[in-house]
Amino acid sequence: MRVLSPCNSVCKMNENSGLCLGCWRTINEIVAWGSHSDDAKKKILALIQVRKDLAENTSSSASKFNTVDKTP
Repeated sequence: MRVLSPCNSVCKMNENSGLCLGCWRTINEIVAWGSHSDDAKKKILALIQVRKDLAENTSSSASKFNTVDKTP
């Protein structure tokens, strides 16, 4: 089964976090998406969920993404 991109056409990068405001990926993850294996894509999708969960549980908007592991 093909792993679909999480892109939702809201393409704007957060300068503080380095993450796209729409899909929660780094620019490197976005650029390389097409060449990644399905396993690598699944790992990125898992990281996206971790990033979202951390953002929801962080009270200070200034530090929302500072502790997030951005690597696939």
